[in-house]
Amino acid sequence: MTGDPRPSLLARILGPAFDGLPEAIRNAHAVVDFQVLQGRVRVDGADTSMGRFVAWLIGFPQQTHDAPITVEMRRDGDAEVWTRRIDGRRFVSRLGAWVPGTGRGTERFGPVTFVIAYAGGSGGLDLTVIGAHVGRLRLPEWLAPRTRARERVDACGRFTFDVSIELPGVGRLVRYRGWLIAGP
Repeated sequence: MTGDPRPSLLARILGPAFDGLPEAIRNAHAVVDFQVLQGRVRVDGADTSMGRFVAWLIGFPQQTHDAPITVEMRRDGDAEVWTRRIDGRRFVSRLGAWVPGTGRGTERFGPVTFVIAYAGGSGGLDLTVIGAHVGRLRLPEWLAPRTRARERVDACGRFTFDVSIELPGVGRLVRYRGWLIAGP
């Protein structure tokens, strides 16, 4: 770590609201240059064959009931690249700020970029997809993926996550949930 004085990506997205998040969530998002989190995860895969194809295309993980997870977060300019390793498979996304301080950000998985609304407070962080693009093409709302994503702190003080992504007319693409702590 070089001790980059710029605030983390989530701090830039949320602005002053970042300080109201629980400490475990702030720490999990405190990417200066590089950070590793490790824990356990459960993944529920897609419901349909079309969903499995789309999930494969994007690079989402496959079904597993209890697997190790490692999340490596690396700052890349004003963005962050997250590499998640679940049960020997990896998927990568690139996160950025839509307009800093507005609670809006982006996350790109392969060819798909989600525009995300972040809402945080003392209870945790909620993320909602409010738009999506494939390349430069904006998807109409009725085609855009739906998500339910929550970050909380469990009774052991660990950062927890629960992310579900569905596609209209296709069903669930992936749901992954578990906990993370600082890694080596």
